[in-house]
Amino acid sequence: MIRFEQKSWYKNDGPENGKTVFWDTGFLLMHENEINLVSAQSGGRLETYKLVEFSSEKFVFNSELISNDLKTIRSQRVLVLNEGRLHYELNMSTRQADVFQNHLKATLIKQ
Repeated sequence: MIRFEQKSWYKNDGPENGKTVFWDTGFLLMHENEINLVSAQSGGRLETYKLVEFSSEKFVFNSELISNDLKTIRSQRVLVLNEGRLHYELNMSTRQADVFQNHLKATLIKQ
């Protein structure tokens, strides 16, 4: 099991500078011969993902269950690990925009 937590903040010259935009915590775990990602988010959304594709550097998780969120239809998390970097993408479709598209990208660099 691996526990994770990620937060993002506004970084601008406006009054929201420094305030939390997104906060997500959860687990990567082996469950009945599957690898799952379980996520709880600051807005109350709960998600369970299943690992559907992987290589030595890339891991793709597709949503299996989304709770406490009437707008999200489908979501996907992509993690790419290489050369001291973790690249992260959150892709989703919602009832407002039924197009599966990127919602968030981030790259973390090991120091």
